[in-house]
Amino acid sequence: MTELTIYDSHGNPYGESGRGRPDERIENFFFGGVKLYLKRGSQTELVVFFRARESNVGRAEQFYAVYRTRQTSNLFEQFKSDLRHRVETEHGMSLETSSDDVAVYSALGEGHSSVPGSEFNHELISSLLRSGNRLRFGVSSPRKALALCSKFLQGSAQRVAIADNTDIDELANCDLAVEVGSHRGLEPLGDTQRLMDEQRRRMEGKLVNEKVSTIKGEIQDLRSKTSKSDTQIRNRIKRELSIFETPPPPSNNDSPFDALSKVSRTQKIAVGAIGVVVLISLIAVVAAGVLGAPLPFVGPLGFLGDGSESGADGSDTELEITTVGGVAVDNLTEENGTKQVQLLNGTLNVSGTTNQDVVRATFNPTGRNDTITARETVQNESFDVTLSDLEPEEGELKIEAGTDNDSTFESEANESKTINLIAGGQDGDGTQDEDTT
Repeated sequence: MTELTIYDSHGNPYGESGRGRPDERIENFFFGGVKLYLKRGSQTELVVFFRARESNVGRAEQFYAVYRTRQTSNLFEQFKSDLRHRVETEHGMSLETSSDDVAVYSALGEGHSSVPGSEFNHELISSLLRSGNRLRFGVSSPRKALALCSKFLQGSAQRVAIADNTDIDELANCDLAVEVGSHRGLEPLGDTQRLMDEQRRRMEGKLVNEKVSTIKGEIQDLRSKTSKSDTQIRNRIKRELSIFETPPPPSNNDSPFDALSKVSRTQKIAVGAIGVVVLISLIAVVAAGVLGAPLPFVGPLGFLGDGSESGADGSDTELEITTVGGVAVDNLTEENGTKQVQLLNGTLNVSGTTNQDVVRATFNPTGRNDTITARETVQNESFDVTLSDLEPEEGELKIEAGTDNDSTFESEANESKTINLIAGGQDGDGTQDEDTT
């Protein structure tokens, strides 16, 4: 059985000639800017804000539709079909879909944007919802809000809402409430930030323990398959992996989940990438022990071949680039042979290892002579250089390692690559908007 009731913004039933009881909840929804409320159960209840006008020249009035049904297959599509029939055929009005405040209604049943936040964030949310927590988030668009609600309605959420203000009594029982506004990525609101931080620490601890156990097993296997001593293996891994350094603190302007998308070494451990990197390195060490070959290293921009560069005097000069742009390796994209790196507040980070004293990073925009350069002194054979005031454009990124003699930089090794800088301010998981069906 399906039931559809239309209310005006004061909670009075529409078209009932004065009959029917007012619904105070609907009036409070209106003042809280609620655009959608959905409760899942034996009977699903869907409440949606919409506008309709009595004539082409009349003003579009504000309404709420309350839809109750046991049929959840193609719920949004069926709801919009039933509502259109009621409004246009029975009441002789026309639906208004051009104003911003009905964007949620308009997007129902249409292709949604990708779900904001990383898979790791989604695991945290699912775990918290299963434990009975009430979560609030901010996202940048109605489509992203719908995508987020739809994802968790399929699993651990029973009640979800999208509203201008989620901090109202009528939404206190919502498992997941989402605000649309000037938010970056997936932004936790209120107490949700604390809950997410605590849950992330718990899950990181479990993940690190699992990865460490795996690494221990691989090392035992490695010791049985190579003639390298424990000291040689340990030193080789330490030299090849520059991921155990203390990361810089996040900017005060960053949202808590922007930090998850940046390539800090500790956070790589949290998302499991450390296990993969270490295991790959261990396999390479086996090859080095058996074949006596240099350990291969490939940076995210594909800069390097065998991890070494011949210096001007014929000596071996090492220059290894491990991360670029504060973007996880998995998030880098390639188009027509050009690597793409997302800018973070107009900056691009380059870090790695070298046995030289100074590293210089230079970005030369294609077709222009003005270059942006930054120089950093190497500390413990590691460097971290930041290029600032960059604009989205294509150019050549050049990394040089060498020495400073009387303030004159002398390059001993260098690597360069054409890259395409793309604008920041995208999803927290680093992905661009993409409609899916």
